[in-house]
Amino acid sequence: MAVSGWWWGLSLCAAMLSWQAWQWASWWAIFEESDFARSIPLGNRQRAPGFSLAEVPSLAGRIVLITGATSGIGLQLAKVVARAGAVTVLGYRSEARGQAALDQVYHVAPNASASLLRLDLSSRRGVEAAAAEFARRFDGLHVLVNNGGIAASLGPRLRFSDGVEECFQERRVNYLAHFQLTLALLPLLQRSAPSRIVHVSAAAHRHAPLHSSWLSLASINDLAAHSIHERYGMAELAQLAFSNELHRRLQRDGHADVLSNAVHPGIVATGLLTANVQDNYGPLLGRVVGPLVRLRNKVLAYEVADGALTPLYAACSPSLRTGGGYFVPIAQPWRISHPLGTDKEFGRALWTFSEELLARPGEEEIRST
Repeated sequence: MAVSGWWWGLSLCAAMLSWQAWQWASWWAIFEESDFARSIPLGNRQRAPGFSLAEVPSLAGRIVLITGATSGIGLQLAKVVARAGAVTVLGYRSEARGQAALDQVYHVAPNASASLLRLDLSSRRGVEAAAAEFARRFDGLHVLVNNGGIAASLGPRLRFSDGVEECFQERRVNYLAHFQLTLALLPLLQRSAPSRIVHVSAAAHRHAPLHSSWLSLASINDLAAHSIHERYGMAELAQLAFSNELHRRLQRDGHADVLSNAVHPGIVATGLLTANVQDNYGPLLGRVVGPLVRLRNKVLAYEVADGALTPLYAACSPSLRTGGGYFVPIAQPWRISHPLGTDKEFGRALWTFSEELLARPGEEEIRST
């Protein structure tokens, strides 16, 4: 009798453990298909990388412009394409940082053809001046990587001289400035085809409101109407929708050899991300924030070299032959989580709205609290 009771107890424990294991397996399967899992190395551990540095082709004779190229992913991209022989142009805002970045490029690629382009993404005039200067210096453009911008902030918001709230004007993907820059350089890209446009976005696009009523100047400048995560998502979503709408227009107008694709590089341990976490949570966590950031970067973030592989894939992989895609780490095609990201009507409305914003007269900077 005692043996029988022991046996049934053991069987019950085994059944409970099996049930728990099944639950964990189910939860893990759901996690692996989430946007967050696609953003971190842990979530991609069973997926072979879709691209590597060994697959970077010769880029001799190709002209590549990278915005936000003074640090992080942008600088890593500049180093790689310069080593591959591309005429590499680094967009910068700070002259000192620009020169330091250029020195790093020449350190890893002494025979490179690399130069700087002053590009102030916070100003329409700055973007206009940069596009005009680029067209004066170069007779073509084969790859444009829209990478530059700033990270989210929980502190006071700044509306730039264009009167557009910072989160929409200059997010990490810097939507409005990159919309303007892309259109200004599009004739060069079309004349230089086959060519590519890479829009660096993020999985955070899923945080944008599900409705499109926020697509107005009053809404994006209304700081009380949307949380920082929603505003971040709105800018990321705009970049994705722009990439897809541009792809549709290029196809329609007979420029299918100009590829427009969007990428999410993942959570990457760049100085930008680290500084952003420290700025946002440092006052709350104090001295603890530094060790926590380092732990987060170690456990959840890609190294910069790995984070740059997905944008690099979209910029130069010979196996990529179509536009209108969205790629996540490492160089894997993925769905756009937000329904407006691929919505044609929203894409057209966003395009019109963006043109209207750029046509507005400039205003003085206004700091909001």
